[in-house]
Parts: sequence; structure tokens; C-alpha cells
Amino acid sequence: MALAVIAVILVMTTAIGLLAGAQAARGQAQAAADLAALAGASQLLRAAVAEPGGGGTGPAAAGGHRGTETSTACAIAAEASRRNGTQMTACVSESGGVLRVTTSRRAAAGVATASARAGPLSAR
Repeated sequence: MALAVIAVILVMTTAIGLLAGAQAARGQAQAAADLAALAGASQLLRAAVAEPGGGGTGPAAAGGHRGTETSTACAIAAEASRRNGTQMTACVSESGGVLRVTTSRRAAAGVATASARAGPLSAR
């Protein structure tokens, strides 16, 4: 009887530990996705403002990002993700200067993933 109680306690402790680790990994993946999206969207905004004519009225500001602008923004987002201990699994430039980023992080219970999007307030 005592052995069964000890076994149940060990199983419950292990399960709680795995759940806590999964929750922590999910939180870290979300924080990294948020920061990566902000970093990439900031690059898109800088590219839009730096276009001839300035003020962000060119094709990049309207969401028509050229390949190099998007790839630069995604490279910056990937670096932000890496520095926060996750791997960026997706980076998509949406209309209005919005960048959507997905990150993942390994945990003992599996892989935690998170998505975030960032961009100018006018893109809501």
C-alpha cells in the first residue's frame, strides 16, 4: 500500500514538472515571438521611411514590400528570436507594414510554439 502511494506521488510530481516546463517554454516562445515581430516590423518601417520621398508613402508603407525589405526584416526577426532562445519557423510580411512571426522552442514535453504580429497602428 505504501509503495503504491509513493508511486502515485512520483507520477504526479513528474507530471506537474512536465506541465510547468511546458508552460515556461510556451511563455518564452511567446516573448521571443513578440520581440522578433517588433524588431522585424521596425525594420519594415525604417525601410518605408527611407524610400525616396520619405514619410513612408511608398510601396513598402502600403504593404507592397519588395523582397529585400521583407528578407531583411525577417533576418532581423530571426536574430531576435535566436537571441531569445527560440527558432523562428515562419515570417510573413502582411499588408500595411505588418510582420507576422512564428517561433518554437523545445521543452521536455515537446515543442512549444507561439505567433505574434507587429506593425503600425494604422494597419489594424
